[in-house]
Amino acid sequence: MLDLSNIFNKDIKKAILSKEQLAEMLKVTPEALEAFERSYQLHSMNDSTISDNLFKVNAKQAAGMNPKLDLSEKDIVQELIDQIVKELLAQVVMYSYDGNKGVIEDYRGNLDELLQVTPDDVNKLPEHLQPDLTGKYVKKDISVKEIGQYLLFISFQASCFAHYDLSNRKRKQPIIYGAATTNEWVVREFIKDKENNPCIYKGLPLHTEYRVFVDIDTKEILGMNPYWGPAVMKQRFGKEADANDPDMVHDYVIYSAHEETLMKRYQENKETVYKKVENLLLFLNLRGQWSMDIMQNGEDFYIIDMALAKDSALQSCVPKGMIKAVKEDWIPRISENYWPSERD
Repeated sequence: MLDLSNIFNKDIKKAILSKEQLAEMLKVTPEALEAFERSYQLHSMNDSTISDNLFKVNAKQAAGMNPKLDLSEKDIVQELIDQIVKELLAQVVMYSYDGNKGVIEDYRGNLDELLQVTPDDVNKLPEHLQPDLTGKYVKKDISVKEIGQYLLFISFQASCFAHYDLSNRKRKQPIIYGAATTNEWVVREFIKDKENNPCIYKGLPLHTEYRVFVDIDTKEILGMNPYWGPAVMKQRFGKEADANDPDMVHDYVIYSAHEETLMKRYQENKETVYKKVENLLLFLNLRGQWSMDIMQNGEDFYIIDMALAKDSALQSCVPKGMIKAVKEDWIPRISENYWPSERD
């Protein structure tokens, strides 16, 4: 049995295998990868300690601070759920097909005969437990609450980058001007991993990604790099001050074990990505220079992020002097004609 008892704690120097040796083993032994991930879950991911530094708290941890159900609330909520399901079924006609035969099933009944859930029933529950709809009623502000909470916390966290961390001056948190100065949120459909990739950063599938620098005004590609390049990633996970942190140890080993696969896919597909982006430039309704992050998932390619080229990392692939400076102006201009006249 593989002993990983020391790899994720303060006795990492006593670990039987080095990080490099472990990564080599994970490449060829699926059982070792499973044991490695189990050990990580046991020693790191289950750690409930949350930093008092806001900038080290992730959205999942913040959401976990929300109130939890007690046993009595669970019973009440379950009864309400069961009743709402009955109400909804009483209004359903369903077509089902098993591959050979289609059947229409009519579940409709007399909704009025059911003991219906009323607004008063809903309002008796704490706000965070109230359902968004019943068989008869629906909230006007129905929304995807969990995603909304995540986005709201991330937006607040980003806004805090623009000022000093007043709670603890010893942290020397840098000020990042311009962070969160827009209030638009973009949410895309989740892309399910087709390749069974391992995860870093507490759950991010390690896909092959391409960072492409483009000049949309001149319709040209300035350069392209692997997003998860070995030099950058091994420096981050293995040579910074927090290199012995359990999360960094995990991500270093996982990345090292998956590095060959990532770079093989990159080399095999970079010309395809180059041509697709080159063609896309003819139709983009944008101006200026940008970086585009393209994720590969099986045979499919997705643009998952874009940023101004001048603000983007991995510029080493762009010839010197090609990246143009851009003046940013966050102050809105209000036309003189905007103000209503005194007569109005």
